[in-house]
Order: sequence, then C-alpha cells, then structure tokens
Amino acid sequence: MTGRYSVEQAAGGDSGSTEGLNWAALLARSPHQREVRALYRAAGLDLDDDLAVLSRAPAHRADPAATRRLARTSTAGGHLDVPLLGLHTIADPLVPAEQETVFAARVRAAGDAPLLRQAYVAREGHCTFTPQEILAGLHALVRRLDTGHWTGTGAAALTADQPAGTTAFTDRRPGPLVTP
Repeated sequence: MTGRYSVEQAAGGDSGSTEGLNWAALLARSPHQREVRALYRAAGLDLDDDLAVLSRAPAHRADPAATRRLARTSTAGGHLDVPLLGLHTIADPLVPAEQETVFAARVRAAGDAPLLRQAYVAREGHCTFTPQEILAGLHALVRRLDTGHWTGTGAAALTADQPAGTTAFTDRRPGPLVTP
C-alpha cells in the first residue's frame, strides 16, 4: 500500500475506483478466498457482514485524468522485440505477482510467447532479490541469447549454479489477477 501514494503522485490523482464492484463475487474468484475465510473464522469475525458493509458503502470514483494518464504511460503491452526473463517475488506488496499472468497473456496474444519466461522468488517485498538470484536470471538470459532457445528457467535450474541457500526460486506460479 505504500506504493499507492507514489502511483497517485505520478498519475496526478487517484486512478482507483470501487464503482460497481461486487465484493463477494471478487472474493469468490480470488485464489486467496480460502485463506481469507479461514483467517476470518480464526479471528471470530463475520466475513459476510464485512462484505455487506463494503457493498453498502458509497463508491469511490477514479479521477478520469489520472486513469487516462496511467493507461497511456503505465500499461505494459504484449509485443516483445527481444527475449525477456521476468523475475518477481511471490508476495510483492507494490506490484502483485498475479499481474505477471496478465502480462503473459498479453504477450501470448501478441504472438511473442517464445520470447518470454517468468521466474518467481519465494520472498516478500518488491524486487527483494539476492545478488545470486539476479545473477542466475542473467545467466539464463545469456544462455537464451547464445542458443536461441530457453533452457534452465525453472527453480532447480536457476538455483543449480548458485551457492546453496543463496536463492529462493520457486516453481509456484501466481494465480489469476482478480479484477472487476
């Protein structure tokens, strides 16, 4: 949430909106639904009551100029001209890892899927990679450039040439990005 302020400053306003949201439906589609329900039960709270409160609350409307500015400057397209290996932590509070699934879909739709690989690190934080994780990613990208095809972008392969305990690559992939 701390990054939201920076996004709003760059956009010149708030691009977020709760207009027309069905909170219960969003939660039902979320890969985190079971965890949210379990946490509510453990805390002795009523999730359905909270969803009803959210539904009755007045909608927050986005600033149209900020929304246009971000759409123009901060929306990744899908066309790639060169190979790209994306590294992402699985618990990024600034840019959810689930956004990578949206980007990959755009790249596939543009016909450039062979140029893209994505690797994930089992860690919290935004770009909190160890030097060894960055180096492992760089090695994988250099192999791609040298051979013309991707090899070794899974967790075991990325970890193989790094000292033990210096990487936290995972084969776990984020679920879908839940959007209205």
